Amino acid sequence: MITNPYAGTPAEAGWSMGLAYGYAGPAYSDAPPAVIAPDLVDAFNEGRLVGQQYAAEGIPVSPECMDAREEVPGTVEGVITGGEIVHAVGEMVLKHLARGVAGLVVAFIEASVSLQTHYQAPENALGTLGEQFVEQLAQLGIQDSLEIYCAMGIDYQAEGCQFRFSSLFKSIDQARQAANAMGRSTWVIARWRTDACGSLELVEGNGF
Repeated sequence: MITNPYAGTPAEAGWSMGLAYGYAGPAYSDAPPAVIAPDLVDAFNEGRLVGQQYAAEGIPVSPECMDAREEVPGTVEGVITGGEIVHAVGEMVLKHLARGVAGLVVAFIEASVSLQTHYQAPENALGTLGEQFVEQLAQLGIQDSLEIYCAMGIDYQAEGCQFRFSSLFKSIDQARQAANAMGRSTWVIARWRTDACGSLELVEGNGF
């Protein structure tokens, strides 16, 4: 995600407003708004150029990749209990083989308990990250009511990157092009509004 180069300085607000104007596009006048102080005009113009660039190319997101695995313990079935062992063998044998039997039981339990791999649902991951994206855009100054789109490429065989995210775009066509460029056969496109956290909507998908 991009950052404000003037963060922590008086020019921070000017750059942020310029970014918002540039990103929003034709809806805004080319001239700086009257509320911009003369000493902030340069920062405003710099921010506007950056906003125009990202309106055309998309705003990079962080994280770009996500490990979607969720490890869930399996159930233990058929574990031998201590009572069953006592019933099967005599007390004297247990005294001599206590360590060996204990080791056998532990090994049996370890073999019976397996980790089953589950994956997060794409809409859950997009819902959580979407709120972060909207908050990050708001911090940059993009707070007006705009629609943003993000493509998610899905590949459960991609170790550590089952979900891959595109940049944030202003149009679904841009997101669709980014989805195709990922080279993943399965993808979805999500849409949010910058003025409403939790406004996730899956608007298109391929093989999902």
